Amino acid sequence: MPLFNSKYPSTDLDNFTTLVLAACDAPDMKMQIMKILELEAAQRVKLINSILTHLSHQRAPTQLIEAIACLKNEAVAEKVKELIAWGNNSA
Repeated sequence: MPLFNSKYPSTDLDNFTTLVLAACDAPDMKMQIMKILELEAAQRVKLINSILTHLSHQRAPTQLIEAIACLKNEAVAEKVKELIAWGNNSA
């Protein structure tokens, strides 16, 4: 099954791409995202929900909130982890 199929709007792909590129460009962000991605799925989703609530209260940009929210999806989380790791190896 493809990562982004008809169940995922094209904005999910945009948000996914934005998140991966930002993580690859910012070492601190990369480290934080990798720590989140290394959590067990239930823990990851709980933490992401907490982060999303905080970002919403802080009036963070919608694109950032949506990009982080996409990490609740297991397939997306695994792909982001894979791509960030690949970015580390190709740098």
